[in-house]
Amino acid sequence: MVLIGTDITLPENTRALRLEPANLYDEAVLGYDPVMDRLIYDENKVIDTLITKEEMSVEDAIEWYDYNIFGNQGDHYPIYIIPAR
Repeated sequence: MVLIGTDITLPENTRALRLEPANLYDEAVLGYDPVMDRLIYDENKVIDTLITKEEMSVEDAIEWYDYNIFGNQGDHYPIYIIPAR
């Protein structure tokens, strides 16, 4: 499976979880960890997508990301690269 808007191909038997809707969030994917079977997302791009495509304010986007996206962890959940602030 090739992720929308990327050159990243996932194995057919992957259990890696994708952020939905994939057509919006696949562009934030930086890579794939085959050992842990997890996608790697850029935190800034995910938040930017919430602001620009989901039309949230900066504050709402950060709160939504922290609680609803980053706050959910488990097997095959994505890894988020957090740039230095």
